[in-house]
Amino acid sequence: MSRRIKGSAARSLSLIRPFLKEGERYMLSLGLPEIGSQRLVEIGCPSQPTTDTSFLPTPLGTHSISNSQASETLDKSGDKETVYRMVYSSWEDWHGTSHSGIVSRPYRRWPRIINPPQEELIHIQDIDGTLHLCSSVCTYTPKDEARNIHVLNLFLELFGEFDLFDERGHTLLAPKVRRLNWELLPKGEFPWERAEKHLSESTKHLSPDEQLVVFSRLRRLAEFGPDLIAVGRGGFRGYFAFGFNKRKLFVLESTELDNATYVFGSDWEPLSQFTKKDILCNHLHKERLVHDKRWRWRLAKLFN
Repeated sequence: MSRRIKGSAARSLSLIRPFLKEGERYMLSLGLPEIGSQRLVEIGCPSQPTTDTSFLPTPLGTHSISNSQASETLDKSGDKETVYRMVYSSWEDWHGTSHSGIVSRPYRRWPRIINPPQEELIHIQDIDGTLHLCSSVCTYTPKDEARNIHVLNLFLELFGEFDLFDERGHTLLAPKVRRLNWELLPKGEFPWERAEKHLSESTKHLSPDEQLVVFSRLRRLAEFGPDLIAVGRGGFRGYFAFGFNKRKLFVLESTELDNATYVFGSDWEPLSQFTKKDILCNHLHKERLVHDKRWRWRLAKLFN
């Protein structure tokens, strides 16, 4: 049977404690018909949801942000480091002639330790003939308490309520996952004018000057003639994948100013299955191009 629970946030597992025994396996779930169509779009649910698929929810609040985005911790154990940031700037030369363009400016900061995201997926499952959005199966045990509280808060933040299921009445373990975190644009040549249409939504939160920096990067990638472009959805919103199949080269670029460019040598199918956690923890990328003054040169070198 299901247990409907409502709330806004939880510091402990007290909301579900009355219904569970030590070591019991359970999952959180909510039927698609009970979730408004607008909310489904906001959280990154596929427009045509099908059973046995999964997606990483869009970062909308504190818990969904920590679920899909890596965090940074300052490392003050050593010296500061020099890093570069691309900015749009205007200046005059010795003759008083005005110039403008993208420049890399150095600044000093404490090194960062990258903490991978938690990446709890939302699974689409058929329960009694109705599609549901479900968490992964959790175990009610003290050693998993932190993870269980995170899953609980993720569902409360996204939906404000959920049903609590045990696994005896439903087959919920280890669903076969086909990740739906990317949307492939139609095949064919990708001149900048065609790709640009898909960027406005992902960059609307940036200032005009920041948009110029991001568009400059993406325009440069488009100039190399990709035969595949994929737009990130849900927790991958703001990422673009440029595929160059003949070279077996795939480039992952972000609309965030301080994120690096990741270069892969694998085929698109396995690449599309990677998570941010996979990349950060297992070093699955071929190269990582920092956005400094050598970025354009290092990018061009890939295609020589």
